[in-house]
Amino acid sequence: MHGESQAPARAPGLAVSGIGTLVLLVVAFASVPFILSPLLPDIASTFRLTPARASWAVSLFGAALAVVAPLVGLFGGRFSRLLLIRSGLAVFTLGLLGAALAPGFSLLVLALVLAGIGASMYVPTAYALVGDHVPFQQRGRVMGLVMAGWGYAIVLCVPLGGYLADVAGWRSAFLLLAAVAALALLASRLLPDSPLGASGQPPPNLRSLSAAVFLDPGARFILFVNVCNMTAFYGAYTYLGTWLRNGLGLGSDGAGLVILAYGAGLALTTLNSRLLDRIGHRHTLYLAHLGLMAGWVAVALGTSAAMVMLALFWVGIVQGAALVGQSTLCSHQSDHGRGAIMAFFTCTTYIGVFAGAALFAPVFSAQGYLAVAVFAALLNGTASVVLHLGRHRLRDV
Repeated sequence: MHGESQAPARAPGLAVSGIGTLVLLVVAFASVPFILSPLLPDIASTFRLTPARASWAVSLFGAALAVVAPLVGLFGGRFSRLLLIRSGLAVFTLGLLGAALAPGFSLLVLALVLAGIGASMYVPTAYALVGDHVPFQQRGRVMGLVMAGWGYAIVLCVPLGGYLADVAGWRSAFLLLAAVAALALLASRLLPDSPLGASGQPPPNLRSLSAAVFLDPGARFILFVNVCNMTAFYGAYTYLGTWLRNGLGLGSDGAGLVILAYGAGLALTTLNSRLLDRIGHRHTLYLAHLGLMAGWVAVALGTSAAMVMLALFWVGIVQGAALVGQSTLCSHQSDHGRGAIMAFFTCTTYIGVFAGAALFAPVFSAQGYLAVAVFAALLNGTASVVLHLGRHRLRDV
């Protein structure tokens, strides 16, 4: 206890510089779908597409992550964590540069798919690194600090990207993201490694991967909850920027500033996630999904930028609790299968990116943003029911 009070931002085996680097890694990849939402109308205009058609850029970025992340879980145990992180960041950076320079929409999508492949290599590996080096009693606090990168991505990159898009065009926003990714690659030298065989166990094969993920009831429950949450979030978020710009008459910079409220709420929760360690992540996660049901409907019912910002601030607070709870519980369901389970955690996250952007497109086009918000609320309600049914099968504090 005394050691923890002396260094609240430090965890055993993971220095402050390492935590800061992991935050930067999260900022780099989380900024991509976040910054695309307010830029969709501009991208659609450049390539003469509807916003719903342009949303395939978001969907296929998520699909690449969803497809490749399980392969990282299967074969990643044959490589050190640090090698996977650095290789993934290099591919991710190249993909973002390609997106900035793409002369056509098809090449833009291909570049984002490449970025998604790179992110699928380093994101689950970074989460697993936290599990390798931080005991479970402090893991929620450290995972919360890392997950704060999602909030920083919105608070810093979305408004700045929106401003750059207004001044120099949407391609400049992708150059900004490529610069952040390159900085994260340089900072990766500050991370500790978890070398091959450090656990004393052989690398996972298809059988052990299946056992760790599909045969573990706790893992199955939490991964299903993550699919529901991420589909709801990215379905509602992908079309938020278009609704703000067309419904409230905001520019890309104005929409970015409104969305900043979500990032502020998210950062408020994730930076104080040590409280979630005390409450228990299972109970917190259940309440968070109930809070998200009300939050998304409140966003859609907002008639002014101020009302939407207030509702988004609340959504950020409860979504922060959901992110920390889901990632922390997922990392605790199996010690030997942690890398595989965290790979599938990233996989299910980006199944949500793909499904949210694709499935919500006809809802938004036909019924408007309120219908999108109700759809998202129903998915969060489904997650809360599943959490209640599976409460005795999840390993918690």
